Amino acid sequence: SGLYQETCSDLYVTCQVFAEGKPLALPVRTSYKAFSTRWNWNEWLKLPVKYPDLPRNAQVALTIWDVYGPGKAVPVGGTTVSLFGKYGMFRQGMHDLKVWPNVEADGSEPTKTPGRTSSTLSEDQMSRLAKQK
Repeated sequence: SGLYQETCSDLYVTCQVFAEGKPLALPVRTSYKAFSTRWNWNEWLKLPVKYPDLPRNAQVALTIWDVYGPGKAVPVGGTTVSLFGKYGMFRQGMHDLKVWPNVEADGSEPTKTPGRTSSTLSEDQMSRLAKQK
């Protein structure tokens, strides 16, 4: 595993949409990119599901993988976040999400890898309050 080496190891991210604990489509992944000093994909992923086909309880599971050898990868961490907020609005913009170390994101309901926890929500609220001043 290159996770503990001096330079950035070869990581990639997989993304899969779930609803009611079942996948709605096959997972997609970021393209290969050589990293030097930090991980920054700066890449759009096109999900194989149409927006009108998404149920209100849809969530996306993101897993960061470390290349561990030929044909092998180990999860660096995973997170799962709902695609719609509590009022049914599609989530947009940047979000700080908790990444659960050493586990693959799960799409179960409730998820074992929630991206938004009470601590991330309070940090978001503090950040928002700080910007208002």
